[in-house]
Amino acid sequence: MVEIITDDIEEALKFYKLLGFSILLRDTKDCIFLNNKGVKLSLSTKIYNESIYGTIPRSSGNKVDLAFLCDSAQDVDDLCHKFTNAGVEIFQKPITNKLGERFAMIQDPDGNLLRIYA
Repeated sequence: MVEIITDDIEEALKFYKLLGFSILLRDTKDCIFLNNKGVKLSLSTKIYNESIYGTIPRSSGNKVDLAFLCDSAQDVDDLCHKFTNAGVEIFQKPITNKLGERFAMIQDPDGNLLRIYA
C-alpha cells in the first residue's frame, strides 16, 4: 500500500476515483483507504499523520512518481481524455517511447506525478 499525504482529502479522492479507485474504508475524515484491482492507496491529511507520528510531514509536490499500468495504449489516451474533461491538466501528453510503450504523466491535486502507461 502507498500512503499519499494530501492537503485536501476530498479533492484527492475525486482525482483517484477518476483513476478507477473506490473507497475500501473511510477510517476517519482524515484517512481513506482505496482499492483498484488489488492496488491499494491510503489518502491521509497532515493532521492525521501528526496525530500518529507527532510531527507534521513536509509536503510539496513531485515527491513520488507512481506508475499505473493500463490494458492498452488506447486506454492511456482515453484516460487522459477523461482527466482533461474533468479539468485536470495533463503534465506530459501521451507519447510512445522508443520501446513502444505508450505513456503520459498527470499530477494529482497535491502535485504528485502519476505515470499511466501500457
